[in-house]
Amino acid sequence: MSEDQESFVMKHVFDNFTMLESNEKTSFCGETEKHFGVPWRIRISRERSMFKVFLECLRFCGKKTWRINSEIKWKIPKKDGKLFEKTENYVLENDSFPGCCSLRFLYENAKEEYMIDGKFEIEVQVFIIGTIGIAHSILRNFDDDVAKEFSDVVLVAENQKFYVNKMYLALHSTYFKTMFSVKSEESMENSESSEKSEIELKDVDAYDLQKFLEVLYGEIEALNDDTVEEILNLADMFESKTARTNCLKFLIKTSDRSLKMKFEIALKHKLSKLSSLCISEMSTVTELRSVFPEDPKMYEPELWAELYKRLLDLTR
Repeated sequence: MSEDQESFVMKHVFDNFTMLESNEKTSFCGETEKHFGVPWRIRISRERSMFKVFLECLRFCGKKTWRINSEIKWKIPKKDGKLFEKTENYVLENDSFPGCCSLRFLYENAKEEYMIDGKFEIEVQVFIIGTIGIAHSILRNFDDDVAKEFSDVVLVAENQKFYVNKMYLALHSTYFKTMFSVKSEESMENSESSEKSEIELKDVDAYDLQKFLEVLYGEIEALNDDTVEEILNLADMFESKTARTNCLKFLIKTSDRSLKMKFEIALKHKLSKLSSLCISEMSTVTELRSVFPEDPKMYEPELWAELYKRLLDLTR
């Protein structure tokens, strides 16, 4: 394996392994992690006599072709102190969701060999050999010499530093405008400090912040069906009309997501223009009913009025 190939490691301890004993068809998932802009998770399941371990690639399956050629190294501690190891090559692609790699054992054997104090531990190392249709490249560098020279504030997410300009951020984000106004007053009281201030953004994914800033700085190519929801989340958090507008344009004009998925995004982020467009483009009663909630109180009266108007149009 060459050193320049991209790789990452995922680990998880399932402390609910014993719950598989009483249920012959169930599964448990580890936390979803993002690597190279793609979400991944580890899942275990029991299907009668079989025990399965999955590494799932949760990349959105749209119309565009994508493929990940990978080498997967599985490591599972055994009860006798030894280590189960296996290396396999997998091709993950957009034919199915999720794309996954898997191991299979007889359940009784897995319980006997790998269950330690009622827990099941696994480590998966993933080597990305090559990709098609997946753009996780950096469109704008926020920590090179130019960025550092012309910046006056540093944003920090997951220990990664982003050198940016206060005025530009304040122009496109009410959140940062307010923050910098307060910090400006504080710096006037403490004028001896000449160092660039660092602002730690807790619970913000560094990759998501990279893509959000790229969109803010005009790199619209950063928007795709994998990044748009995370960018919208940060646009809401940082009160950025610019980012929200660009996300809305992408969802209306470019996105391959289904009308139902777009409708759900529209409701979550209060994009009324998008939700109205989705309703107007739904062409069957079944499609329209698919977005009806179990609890009618979840929708505002105005939204119900739009839905019922479209329902009447479709049943005439």
